[in-house]
Amino acid sequence: MDLTTAVGILCLWATLSLQTAVDGSSHICDFETPDNTCGYVQDSTDDFDWSVTRGNTPTSETGPSHDHTLGVNSTDGHYMYIETSAPRAWDAARIISPTFQPTPAFCVSFFYHMHGKDTGRLTVLLRHQGEVAMESLWTLKGEQGDEWIGAEVDGSSVSGFEILFEAHRGDGFKSDIAIDDITVTSETTCSGIAVTTQPETSPPSTPTENTSSPETSKKTPASSNTSWESSTKNFEFPSKSSPLPLSTKSLEFHSATGSSPTIETQSEEVVLLEPIDSQLIIVILAAGLTFWGVVFLIITVVIYKSSQSQRRKGEVTYSVIGYPANQGLEVITIAPADDPMHCGDTLPEENLGF
Repeated sequence: MDLTTAVGILCLWATLSLQTAVDGSSHICDFETPDNTCGYVQDSTDDFDWSVTRGNTPTSETGPSHDHTLGVNSTDGHYMYIETSAPRAWDAARIISPTFQPTPAFCVSFFYHMHGKDTGRLTVLLRHQGEVAMESLWTLKGEQGDEWIGAEVDGSSVSGFEILFEAHRGDGFKSDIAIDDITVTSETTCSGIAVTTQPETSPPSTPTENTSSPETSKKTPASSNTSWESSTKNFEFPSKSSPLPLSTKSLEFHSATGSSPTIETQSEEVVLLEPIDSQLIIVILAAGLTFWGVVFLIITVVIYKSSQSQRRKGEVTYSVIGYPANQGLEVITIAPADDPMHCGDTLPEENLGF
């Protein structure tokens, strides 16, 4: 076997392995493959690129001294990192995963190393196929210590999707960031819960025990919904203004057949009346109290004015003062009762009417 044939077989093996990983349930990348990237490519729209290396990074006091896969006792293990000596502060570098198939759930697990006093930020992004916008799934900023740390993040996509790792340089050159052992697992969450899609089918309805009489009961036909969305999302409960069944016999969910909830009711129905607004009651009571308060005030004022008028009339007294007969004159003096020092007004004799 010549060298050309060997290289061709090796390339074919790498391609088939990559295709199987992308189309299968998991895609694992430890950067130990012949191309060292596992299908991850550089983003052409960022500021600088990620690099694959092994051992120490070129700058001291930042970056790892070994990869995560083979550990501290080996200098042969590879990992991906950003070299931050040349880029400007907060420049970004991104790598893009292969395109994965749509899945109701996926888990991205990886190890990161963020050591250095100027460490910037690491972000995991999701981009749906055919879209430019990216969704942030996970992010971390600043010094995290001279060690490899594991992380997991959940996601889902109804279309093909890509995972992007974005690293930002910090304010200084001691801000190398590294990643290793990336795994993207489809149809499962990071907690290990399997979530699978199934073709929509119409299984036969399973008879439900009916406790009411045949002529007064009615059922909602069972419907199939075996997709990874909630099987009860189309079920609507009656609102408070809608007719409500007077007696609900049962509410059952058939998990075996995947059918929707079934409600068995009697035919007699009653309409709920809207409750009286408490604020309206308060307004009515306040208006009534105000009206009767005004009436009571008017009556009180009238009574008070009437009593004052009677008092003024009673305070005037009429006194007749007689003079000696030899003077041949009588005078009537009128004086207020509360002014005893006032002698009153003397009326002429001709006005006395004697």
